[in-house]
Amino acid sequence: MAELISNFTTNFVENQLKRSIQVLLEAECLSSAVVLIYAGMDTMAWIGMPVGQQRVTRGDFVRWSAQYIRFPCSEQLTGEDLYGARCGTCQQE
Repeated sequence: MAELISNFTTNFVENQLKRSIQVLLEAECLSSAVVLIYAGMDTMAWIGMPVGQQRVTRGDFVRWSAQYIRFPCSEQLTGEDLYGARCGTCQQE
């Protein structure tokens, strides 16, 4: 299982997701980049779901975000803040 997660991280996160976000940012497609960032966060929360769970939940997203998302400043957003922003982004599209 650890090798599968490692391969997923390298193949999907590094080679696809991060590169796609970078291309969107370079092209100044900021709204699309934000949507893809939140989709990536959803995907990472999905990986961390409890065994047997079928769908990622609000709680999964909040827990993952609170554990892994940090900004290079003293002010930090909570997992709840990020979930609220994620849902607001989806409603605007």
